[in-house]
Amino acid sequence: MLTLGLSGAVIAQPLTGSGSNLPVPPNLGVPPSEPPALALLDPNNLSFAFTGEWGPPATAPVLSAWSGTFVAFGPIPSSNLNPPGFTDYRNFAGLGATYLPSGTYFVISDVDGGSFTSETLTLMAWDTSNNPVTQPWLAVPQWVWGGAGVGDPNAMPGWSFSGGVYTFTGATVDPGYNPNVALALLSLVDLSRFTVERPSNFCNFGLRAPVPEAGSLALLAAGTAAALCRRRR
Repeated sequence: MLTLGLSGAVIAQPLTGSGSNLPVPPNLGVPPSEPPALALLDPNNLSFAFTGEWGPPATAPVLSAWSGTFVAFGPIPSSNLNPPGFTDYRNFAGLGATYLPSGTYFVISDVDGGSFTSETLTLMAWDTSNNPVTQPWLAVPQWVWGGAGVGDPNAMPGWSFSGGVYTFTGATVDPGYNPNVALALLSLVDLSRFTVERPSNFCNFGLRAPVPEAGSLALLAAGTAAALCRRRR
């Protein structure tokens, strides 16, 4: 469940340091959330750019801060049908918030030691003043689902955090878990930009916008309104 403080800030334990296996999340299953619809800007060039879109609240249950479109340059960092490479999510002006709000789910999956490849994901981020984020900007995993070994710490990828850079690696995942789990981390900072480096196309990265649960709808709406009000000042 997504939790907001009175200021609208996301409350969750920051992911810091490093370790062989990420902590097993408290929630099993897919978080209450929606992925964006993705579309290539040039269907003939898988490495050029793509758009993502979350529908308006009338047609998709995402909050207005996430409703709209964003643009990323580089390959879609999921599926072995898309090439590996460097992807730059750097235009969120089309979203309701005009930036990627904190409380967004960052989803990584199939980061393991299989397929005879180096399965890693490296992420960097910039705040809404376009400064590199150096403090922890992701929370510990909140949800886990799919694959083999759900609930087993040995199925969780390793991680390191240094100077604002997160690296996730499958080198420490039990070899018996391939494909391994999908897990959702939570962003803690409003972002104007972030990047994903995916050297192998056998692991995956994606975004999901939170969907308010019935009991938390009022709290989420209040927090989002407060965040948008601060942004306009």
